[in-house]
Amino acid sequence: MKQHLVCAAAELALDADPAGPDAALFGPQLPRLAAALRSRGLLAPHPHSKPGAPGLLYYSGPNENATRGVTLRTIDPEHVSIVNEANKEVIEQV
Repeated sequence: MKQHLVCAAAELALDADPAGPDAALFGPQLPRLAAALRSRGLLAPHPHSKPGAPGLLYYSGPNENATRGVTLRTIDPEHVSIVNEANKEVIEQV
């Protein structure tokens, strides 16, 4: 989920307020995850944020492209393997 928050903040300012609109999308863990990403230097307060408030955050990480290395498959922890029954080889994992 953290990777997806970073990508979202790179696209558009992320509202880390638990009562804000992004909490409906990212769930109640949003403020905690946003704080962890801020401490790692991946998110920073947006210039229009109020000091001391959870407020708006934007991507401030070291990479020009926040999405580099992020896969959509990490959004769901459950994986399903497609197995060739003839030789038990894993063909794909989704």
